[in-house]
Amino acid sequence: MAELLETGMIDQNGKFRRDLPTDRVRNGPDGYEYILAKKEETLIREDIVLTEIDIENLIRTKAAIYAGCKVLLESVGLSFKDLEQFIIAGGFGRHLDLEKAIFIGLLPELDIEKFIFVGNGSLLGASFSPSLKPAERNRTNRL
Repeated sequence: MAELLETGMIDQNGKFRRDLPTDRVRNGPDGYEYILAKKEETLIREDIVLTEIDIENLIRTKAAIYAGCKVLLESVGLSFKDLEQFIIAGGFGRHLDLEKAIFIGLLPELDIEKFIFVGNGSLLGASFSPSLKPAERNRTNRL
């Protein structure tokens, strides 16, 4: 999505620009969409598209993530600039392009070095639980 915004294919509201000379933007069954891969290029023999609805969902998601982080930080008297680290957990985070995620507002504008990927964060958190017996802690660490 960052590329679509950078190249001007979409505006700041996530709407496809219809005035550009391209055959990749069209009015589809669910509204305007961008053709990522034409059916001739896919194994499923169908166009793969990104719709304005998809973009709206991403915009709502990033707003919720930002609001949640901001409220949490404010509840302890901090702001994003006070953070020494920003931990990203799960498979989703492993595949993020940090610069593009920051560009579209999915992540806060912090130095790239402050972002840390931890993989399965629930297992990491469980390994710190004081109620775990040593054998359980070892098993959690192996996972």
